[in-house]
Amino acid sequence: GGEEGDVGDGGDGEGEVMSSRLMKSFEGGTGGGKIVRESRNKLAALLTNCAPLNHFGAVQSYLATLTPSAIDLAMMTLCSGPHDEDGIDLLVLFCEYLAEAFKTGCNFEAVHAYMNRFFVVHGETIRASDVEGKEEGVEERRVQQMKRFCDVVGEMKDTQEVTSKKLKGKLAKSMSLLRFLSKQL
Repeated sequence: GGEEGDVGDGGDGEGEVMSSRLMKSFEGGTGGGKIVRESRNKLAALLTNCAPLNHFGAVQSYLATLTPSAIDLAMMTLCSGPHDEDGIDLLVLFCEYLAEAFKTGCNFEAVHAYMNRFFVVHGETIRASDVEGKEEGVEERRVQQMKRFCDVVGEMKDTQEVTSKKLKGKLAKSMSLLRFLSKQL
């Protein structure tokens, strides 16, 4: 069911329906006209809206409502390749979401699954977009995108390591407590 262009979660009627139609928002343009900025999907719109606030809770909530295939589709439509400059900006925003999600420590396993799938889907695009050593022949915007991307991924890696160590510490304490209690019984 649904309107033409809607993408569901497999037709079982459960879960949120994600529209593949482009969502539009209007901004003031030059000369008094309007510029239409289009968003690729709801995930892209949420990333764009949450980024200025540096709080991606709405992204986490949205992803939690999707089926694995819908998450995969949403991630795939963020960027169409190394030539897609707006898409690369969205990839950076998704990494910012991942970095924030690692800081909070909430939904640790789900966030790891999102990160894994993200790099499977977009790893080649990221690698092909690299400008290291070829900065002179590349537009300034691409150089800035890749510097920002490297910074965000570095932050995400550091945050993930700290969170992982905390989780491992909690698991070790829980295992010790379990061993102690099992000996007492």
